[in-house]
Amino acid sequence: MGNRTSSNSSYTLNPASPKTPLFTNAIYRIPSLIYIKDDKTFLAFAEKRTSPADVDATVLVMRRGTKQNGAIQWFLLRSLQQQVWRDIAP
Repeated sequence: MGNRTSSNSSYTLNPASPKTPLFTNAIYRIPSLIYIKDDKTFLAFAEKRTSPADVDATVLVMRRGTKQNGAIQWFLLRSLQQQVWRDIAP
């Protein structure tokens, strides 16, 4: 956990890179980050909630980022589903 890469990832985190908050202006929990090496693409997921309680998860959200010139360009937040049942951590 924390600032580590997975054992099969080829992307190395640069501690000097600026930190970008990906999920703001609401309550988000259980963030996950996936790096797709062939596309140089990051997929960041989280549960959007109405409170910090697990039962208050409303939708799974995602932001996509692409690696460009040593930086990551993040795209807008997308909702991936409407709640039918309680979301499960990504």
